[in-house]
Amino acid sequence: MSEEVDFFDWGDGIDHNKEYTRKREEAKHQTAKAFVKHLKKLISKSPNPSSDSIQISKTDLYKDFIYPKVAKDAWISPYKRNYSYDEQPDWCAYKEGLIDIDETVRPYEYTIKKVDTTFFELRPYQSHIIEDTTSAKGSVLIEAPTGSGKSVMANEIAKKEIEKGGIVLIVAPKIILLEQLQDTFTQLKPQIIYGAKDYDKKHNVFISTIQTAHKRDLGFEPTMILIDEVHYGFSGKMIKELLSDFKGRLIGLSATPYDERGESLQGFDLHINKYNLKYMLDGNYLLHPKCYAPLKVDLSNVSMVGADYNQSDLDKEFNNLENISQIVESTKEMILQRKASLVFCINIAHSEAVASAYTDAGVPTKAIHSKLTKEEQKEILNEFKSGSLKMLANPMMLTTGFDHPITDTIILARATKSQNLYRQMVGRALRLSEGKEDAVILDCSNVISNLGLPTDDIKKRDTSHTKSVRICSECNSEKLYKKIKNNRAYMQCADCGHTEVAMENGYECDSCGLVHTNNAKFKTIDGDLYLLCNECEYETLVCESSSKEEMTLIFDQTYINSIKKKITLEFFKYLINKFNPEFVLEASVAKHIKAIQHLIIKDPSTFVDIESHHFSRSILEEEPNKNGSRYAWKTEWSKKDWRIFDEKLEDEILNEGMKELNNNLKASSSLINSFNIIQEIFNKTKVEPLDRYFIEDFLQEVKKSKVKNMEVICNKRLKDLYFSNEKLTQLKEFIPMMESVLAV
Repeated sequence: MSEEVDFFDWGDGIDHNKEYTRKREEAKHQTAKAFVKHLKKLISKSPNPSSDSIQISKTDLYKDFIYPKVAKDAWISPYKRNYSYDEQPDWCAYKEGLIDIDETVRPYEYTIKKVDTTFFELRPYQSHIIEDTTSAKGSVLIEAPTGSGKSVMANEIAKKEIEKGGIVLIVAPKIILLEQLQDTFTQLKPQIIYGAKDYDKKHNVFISTIQTAHKRDLGFEPTMILIDEVHYGFSGKMIKELLSDFKGRLIGLSATPYDERGESLQGFDLHINKYNLKYMLDGNYLLHPKCYAPLKVDLSNVSMVGADYNQSDLDKEFNNLENISQIVESTKEMILQRKASLVFCINIAHSEAVASAYTDAGVPTKAIHSKLTKEEQKEILNEFKSGSLKMLANPMMLTTGFDHPITDTIILARATKSQNLYRQMVGRALRLSEGKEDAVILDCSNVISNLGLPTDDIKKRDTSHTKSVRICSECNSEKLYKKIKNNRAYMQCADCGHTEVAMENGYECDSCGLVHTNNAKFKTIDGDLYLLCNECEYETLVCESSSKEEMTLIFDQTYINSIKKKITLEFFKYLINKFNPEFVLEASVAKHIKAIQHLIIKDPSTFVDIESHHFSRSILEEEPNKNGSRYAWKTEWSKKDWRIFDEKLEDEILNEGMKELNNNLKASSSLINSFNIIQEIFNKTKVEPLDRYFIEDFLQEVKKSKVKNMEVICNKRLKDLYFSNEKLTQLKEFIPMMESVLAV
């Protein structure tokens, strides 16, 4: 797509030309990376696999090349032939200095360059965030996932502020992060404000904890305060005091800048959140988490404190030998296959117990927590990073600031309602590392079932209730029921008819425990929804349509009567407007309305959202449903064809009980019983019943007959006449005929 795209002002405050350019930059960057990876594979399969070069034709070069997803989102060209030269994958890689191309030979020779790893280049999205932050006039909240390089971006933002003559105060929420921040900003030679140690107040970059900065006369006026992990205590007293007289710009950075209600932190003029986890995963900057739920726990006895579970209750319920043994047994085999794992626990005692249990089970594990000295913590971390320890157990220590990219597995051994904490824990395993192919999450505490997959957006939640009742998003009714359609589960409101996808917090395979997203494969069996596991191909029931008992509670007799009245009036109104008032008085109309009312009694959920205008367009499927019924609203009606469904189905609906009676008749071995069933059928279908005296006389003749098994023969003849739609009075001549034939 070489032509320039002309953008105009959409009135939404977004520079669409800039956004388009950024997407193109990102697409080219990701395509360059994908091409080099592809080229390495081609070389490994060539006659000279140890080389860095290969001569290959364009056709063979691109034979199995797969464009990254961001390329599809940003430019159409990879999927057509009319792309410009600078969009070709080999050229993208060449422009980024990743390869050399020798065009003097045929076919071209491609050489992978040895990149100087000491030189650091900003990723495109990092440059964009830095640019948007520095150009903004007010305070900025930067949302970027764990592993996206927040510290790198913070360093550049601080550097640009200093270049303008500004003074930057960098604030950490915890003492443990001070050393990491000092390493991050080492080029700026920051002054550390901590304890009794003096510092140069005339410097331009300072680092402090919130605890120190809020209560101390700093001796300088910062033009920018940059708060790392800003979600920690942002609404608390210390932050408020720190910012009370501040006149400069506030910059907040966090992977989860949300409060306990799922609302983004307030007090910022700009919230940069378009480079979220989905963006990082699609751009291959982070690894997709592969989630399993090997263990379920009962949290019914655990109370809530604020917006999260009561820690004392969690400790009482789960810090015991039985629960810890279950966690170890259900996860150890997987952990032994992984490189480095973290298990998040309830508290220090739980961490120690879990570490001991894993070690006893053959998984070398140590607990790391705040009661250990700094030297002990450092020694344990070194053991873990060297590989001599397979896993670290911790309560909260490693949720923030811990950076060991080789970590590929997270075990959630503690329950939480905190969406922020959940994503911080999972984020420890998503960083890229050489030879690391995926990140595994083992949920042993119902976190996924409570909060959804870690890739889901943070949801707004009502923290005033510990238990929530699902209500309709349109009318707030609680009369919701589940239905399955087109291999999807839906919730429908009985009051207003609003339908929405029944979003589940991941779908777990009952066989292997893999948790799937809503993009998984599903299929419907007998009206219920099943997950088709893409790992073990097991079929797991994930959603049942509401049961008859549930439907009865929602659609009681009063409710059904109101629907019947509404639909009847709406249908009358439509026919009067479409044709004329006299038409609705015809017997055929009355019969059809009676059939509609029968259908409402049988399946009221189909009619909850019918309005008068619905009668002029198709809203029902023309296929058998779970009960074998079929009906569809007509799209174009005439006086000749005005019914909602055809006459055949109309008769079936009005004679719905006939099927059972007919089956009973077929199974009847008694002549008297067969006559009684036929009389009941005639009464229901408004057919004139058989004369009582005719039946009595016939039964007497059967009784007097000397032909063996005459009753059985006559019963068969009666049913044959009925099902052949012949006159039953033919039975009068049947006994004499049979006696003449069978008499000995």
